[in-house]
Amino acid sequence: MSTPGTYTLRVSQREDGANVDALIFQLNSLAAPTNPGPAESGFSTGVPLAAGWSKLGGDPDLIHPLGVTRGLVEGARAYADAPGVWTNIPPELVGADYVRTENDDRGYGFVDYSILAGQTGFLYLFLDDRYLAAHGMPGWMLDLTFLDTSLDVLLDGTQPFSIFQLPSPVEAGDAVSLGALFDASVNFYGIAYANVSLVLIPEPGTLSLLGLGALALLRRRRRAAK
Repeated sequence: MSTPGTYTLRVSQREDGANVDALIFQLNSLAAPTNPGPAESGFSTGVPLAAGWSKLGGDPDLIHPLGVTRGLVEGARAYADAPGVWTNIPPELVGADYVRTENDDRGYGFVDYSILAGQTGFLYLFLDDRYLAAHGMPGWMLDLTFLDTSLDVLLDGTQPFSIFQLPSPVEAGDAVSLGALFDASVNFYGIAYANVSLVLIPEPGTLSLLGLGALALLRRRRRAAK
């Protein structure tokens, strides 16, 4: 780059699975850098997934959802067809895979997103709080037993989206089908996939112990009442 100005750098993938680790810009009068830079961030997330979708009547705008590996970071683009970025991401989900959904799907009742897990992990859904206030959880989310993590992400730093999680991990090779919202006045949901859980699910043995503890407490109370 011999003169000051704005330049466009295009990077294309050649070898399957290759990643760009760093881009370094310096004066050509300096020696080639030898310092490898800081250590890789300790993200425990980022589990490959594939996103499929279907719409009754097809998709005439030719814009499709896009799965992004390890792409969920502050300022990550939220939608494939509309402006908006994700912020206030919980640290546990930074670096997770996510899907840039189509915001135009928000009022389209005949849409289906199928998430295919490349590895075992946990599926998350970001749901616009305005939709929750007006309608509650969609029936298909209730059927899938999504749980509210009590955490939010923000769209453009202002609009809260509640984070829901499937309590059980999605096994490698399994698919999960996500449905429609039927409300064009709100934003469409976001999807993330990671190998960490934000919801504490007691083990069956723990549940049994909790049940025995409650039973013992009940008996003690009854004895005290006598």
